Amino acid sequence: MTSNPSSQANPLMFRKSGAGTNPLIRAFSPVVSTSVDGILILNGCDNVTIHGIDLAENPGNSTPTQLMEFGYALVKVSGTNGCWNNTIKNCSVTLSNANPASIGIYIGNHTATNITGLTVSNISGTSSNNKFYNNSLQNCYDGYSFTGYATAVPFDFTIKIILLVLMVRARRSQVVKFGGSAVQANGIFATNQNALKIHSTYINNSVAPLSTGPLYGIALTGGTNSNLDVYRDTITLALNSATDSQLTGISCAMGNTGAGNTVNIYNNLITGCTYPTNTSGILELLKYSHIEFQVFTATL
Repeated sequence: MTSNPSSQANPLMFRKSGAGTNPLIRAFSPVVSTSVDGILILNGCDNVTIHGIDLAENPGNSTPTQLMEFGYALVKVSGTNGCWNNTIKNCSVTLSNANPASIGIYIGNHTATNITGLTVSNISGTSSNNKFYNNSLQNCYDGYSFTGYATAVPFDFTIKIILLVLMVRARRSQVVKFGGSAVQANGIFATNQNALKIHSTYINNSVAPLSTGPLYGIALTGGTNSNLDVYRDTITLALNSATDSQLTGISCAMGNTGAGNTVNIYNNLITGCTYPTNTSGILELLKYSHIEFQVFTATL
């Protein structure tokens, strides 16, 4: 899908008709790539709403080339044409944990055909004000993954890179059954973002296949002069590695440099985390940097 003439007040809408089960789109069987295959990709699109459209991997796909990297993906046409004001809500995404590159919902700083990072030269080249409500992601190696552009002073092109809101509406957003190998796994990963909001999300990977490598419920990095809110999330993780691995509920280094940052992390529940095979690894429920920029309250 390429750029469209819709507006924020009059978005282009894709939704199911009437009540009942969501329509399901299954993956095709590509022979194209091991890095940019997606079931539904918004390519530089603005003002699109997708409501109640489920995505699933094709059971016939089994090789790294065949397996999908993305369920829903928002990518850019160029460094001056990103994705703005899009909403994906009440959708389910089921991919394959067998592919460590699989991500349920994704935003990237690259084009639809090449993962090489773009140089953003105008605010229009960011992907901003995108929202994700009440989605259910399962059997994806990573749930959500968002990468913005690491701009230089005065940081103009990380302003409102993305607004991510994982909210309770009719139901709760969830990321479950993620990870599953020695490759790092993340329920939610974000880097080089500003005005990011993550809240009321249920994150749980305590069902097999269990990860044996680094495992994060929420992992946030990058983002100079960035503001951030993480609250009311529930995280349960299980790791099955004997040595030298790491289980972390929430890790935050976003907004730890620059000036005037406000980082709020509060009222999150990190519960039932298990690492029974640990002999020399690390268990961290909460990991954060530069506490002078943060307001933090936790319920453990």
